[in-house]
Amino acid sequence: MKSRFYLCIFLLCNIVSFAQKGSISGKLTDGDTGEDLIGASVIIKNTTTGSTTDLDGKFTIPNLDAGSYDLQCSYISYETKIISQVAVKAGEVTIINVILGTSAMGLSEVVIVAKALRSNENAMLNMQKKSIVVMDGVSSEQFTKLADSDAGSAIRRVTGVSVEGGKYVYVRGLGDRYSKTTLNNAEIPGLDPNKNAVQLDIFPANLIDNIAVFKTFSADLPGDFTGGYINITTKDFPEYFTMNASGSLGYNTNATFNKKFLNYKGSATDWLGFDNGFREIPNGLPSVFPNYSQAITNEQTAIDLSNATKSFGNVMEANTKTPFLNRKLAFSLGNQKKIFGKPFGFIFGLSYQNDNEFYENGETGRYTLADLNASTLNNLIDFKDSQSKKNVLLGGLLNLSYKLSANNKISFNLLRNQSGTDIARKQIGYNTKEFGVDPDHYFTTQTLAYTERALTNFQLKGEHYLEKLAKIKIEWHSAYTISAQNEPDTRFISTDYTVQENDTIYNIAQFLKPARYYRTLDENNWDNKINFSIPYNAFNGLESKLKLGASVLLKDRIFKESRYDYPRPQTIIPFDGNITSYLNEQNIGILGVDPFTGNSLMGIILQDATEIRNSYNADQSVVSFYVSTDLRFTEKLKLNIGARLEHAIINTQSKDKTLVAGKLDNTDLLPGVNLIYELNEKNNFRISYSNTIARPTFRELAPYASFDFVGDNVLVGNPNLKRTLVKNYDARWEMYPKNNELFSVGIFYKDFTNPIEKVIEPQAQNTQFSFKNVAQAKLLGVEMELRKSLEFVAFLKNFNFGINASAIQSQVDISPEEFAIISAADPTRKSTRTLFAQSPYLINALLGYKNDASGTNINVSFNVFGERLAVVGIGLTPNVYEKPRPTLNTTIAQAVGKQKRSKINLNVTNILNPYFNQTYSYRNTDYSFQKNKTGVTISLGFSVSL
Repeated sequence: MKSRFYLCIFLLCNIVSFAQKGSISGKLTDGDTGEDLIGASVIIKNTTTGSTTDLDGKFTIPNLDAGSYDLQCSYISYETKIISQVAVKAGEVTIINVILGTSAMGLSEVVIVAKALRSNENAMLNMQKKSIVVMDGVSSEQFTKLADSDAGSAIRRVTGVSVEGGKYVYVRGLGDRYSKTTLNNAEIPGLDPNKNAVQLDIFPANLIDNIAVFKTFSADLPGDFTGGYINITTKDFPEYFTMNASGSLGYNTNATFNKKFLNYKGSATDWLGFDNGFREIPNGLPSVFPNYSQAITNEQTAIDLSNATKSFGNVMEANTKTPFLNRKLAFSLGNQKKIFGKPFGFIFGLSYQNDNEFYENGETGRYTLADLNASTLNNLIDFKDSQSKKNVLLGGLLNLSYKLSANNKISFNLLRNQSGTDIARKQIGYNTKEFGVDPDHYFTTQTLAYTERALTNFQLKGEHYLEKLAKIKIEWHSAYTISAQNEPDTRFISTDYTVQENDTIYNIAQFLKPARYYRTLDENNWDNKINFSIPYNAFNGLESKLKLGASVLLKDRIFKESRYDYPRPQTIIPFDGNITSYLNEQNIGILGVDPFTGNSLMGIILQDATEIRNSYNADQSVVSFYVSTDLRFTEKLKLNIGARLEHAIINTQSKDKTLVAGKLDNTDLLPGVNLIYELNEKNNFRISYSNTIARPTFRELAPYASFDFVGDNVLVGNPNLKRTLVKNYDARWEMYPKNNELFSVGIFYKDFTNPIEKVIEPQAQNTQFSFKNVAQAKLLGVEMELRKSLEFVAFLKNFNFGINASAIQSQVDISPEEFAIISAADPTRKSTRTLFAQSPYLINALLGYKNDASGTNINVSFNVFGERLAVVGIGLTPNVYEKPRPTLNTTIAQAVGKQKRSKINLNVTNILNPYFNQTYSYRNTDYSFQKNKTGVTISLGFSVSL
């Protein structure tokens, strides 16, 4: 027993002794290129204690006594830096990141005083400064300060970026087809069958390290982006043990505790972001639904159909329920350990958000103009609109990394995101399109819709530095992504009623049958890439770099749609406006027997209205090869030039084999040139030219018609679409006065051939849109960004200010078919218009206050975009534009505790509570297309870091 006691004392003493030791870790980077320096020497000055940097440029000097040290950093052909007064504390890791200049900057030692770890924001600016292409970005530090909950809200801070619907990114005024989103440089699929873009609201902010937006093309990037290439980088493992936990509760002035909040019965797992099968198509349905006449004449058929109808239930309208506070939780854990003497790092993170949105007394309007001499637009629909939305987002991240040696590293990343959105909507008002002008005739429509989205991404990555083989660096990854979107049991029902002398007469709307929709989208992506980087000496012995690589991207998609209608029964069933009572079991199926014919008297039965043409399969393969070089002519002048060869095949085939299959088969050679002139250490001037492409989406090629419930029209794919060819020109000046400061101004121009536009089909009987290649489009813009500390004014020393702004003009040719309609009705109309969803200006502003002594951090941010085209008008009817919607947010964070590792956070978002407002404009009068307010949200949270 004593031996065990002494052993415990011995181990405890060793643990305590170890705890008294500290360590120094950090990273060395090239001052010219921003790249990691591999094999550099880092030692404690005048000793032999030290380390060398690995293929990430990282080093660690362990087991140091508490105290102050001078650190000497050196590398062949680079200046030597002495970092003095590096403080080491017992049981802690001191982080020191160092930038080394080349020998041409001077071979003498440079001595500087140690500073705290550079913030992620500074690191992002340094990446932007050293990037070979025009790049902007936002770091986790910035969107944490501004209380951005997901990537969709965080990316709005980037110059020239706007976000549609909180999820779809528009870079430099260009729509989703011209942007591309990757996760850790691996391609991932979008979850919307009608969009090319990835929905950014599914990525929780606490799992993200930074978001970079590349605005010009180089050959090592995919060639199918024109506006921006967006790369989301998830958090990597830390140098030491970290644990972070946070939680908050939020109050929305529209939704929280509002007794009018719309609701309906959902599944028991809705709070986790997915339906547990409650809304799925019931089991035991007939493989082929009989029609109404068969049910009348065959009793067994009638019974089977009645049972099938009853199995769907009768919930078709919303009730009300008072919602609780918004909730948000986040947790992460990370560390680095030695396994078999080699560094093994990991980080694990979880995120959960549950919030509610609501508006009432919104407006929905539809108007038309048949005669230019009319003084006003003709009203078709005029509704009061109420909508509730419940949003759940659940995210998980696991990153593992193992360094086989200083020059070889293998990593595995797993990301899982799950989201659910539950919508209940009621609209009531006048439908003059169907019922004419009658002030006593009202029309109502209700929608119940649930959408769940899931994305699972597996990434295996490797980095290898072949020091003895020409110092070649090899990077590769294989990433497999499984994505799914499920819309189970989307329910629509419309009714009308007439009020006459206090007597209300209700009807089920004849022109729009009550219906239930089931839609699923399953898509798999497999992205494989390998890149080689080979240094060589060019002019005057300056180090340059040759890059080459290849990639293979494979996609496949299955989209299915099922629809079930409730046709009007031949037997009259009283309807008092209560849908639930109307669809009660006593009104379903056989209600009796016709005494004259002996046939069954049928009540309500469900009909399978599924059209197989509305389901399709699609696949895509893109094989790419590239070669480029970063060539240094002088210390100040650097050229990146290269070309990328991409061969793409896209196939789409409706389940209706009589429809023409959509197919695209192209090979493109895409050059890219980027020239950087470093005027001095703080100033860059850039110019670039490139060719890129924009391919049609699966949905645009799929040759079927579907009803667009948002736009109130039919949407038809076009299997004959061509890819869009784009020429890109950019020039930009950047100035970096000091850490965390920036001033930049740039100009860009884009020339499109065969751009794909959503156009009107004039030969269709009803309003119908399709996709066509039009001849040309052009875009011209300027953008500016300023980040500045206000410390030059004494009483403002803790304040910083930032603003970025873009001004953009675009012009696209109107298709000949559409212009024929427009010009026939109005010869004065032009044959061009602005690009869809393109804002003429974008502005972001930020004012921040940070006091390290008190631990107080306050930030106020502002964002606004210019009026943008939302819906293309038909004939003489004007286009619909979305009005500017300024948003103002503020965050207050106060550190508490002796070590200030805990924080109390107060966030107020959407302070101005502006209208979401889409309007027609005619003769200086605005007519509402869609209008609502979502309310102000106030949240209070607490976080702790260990």
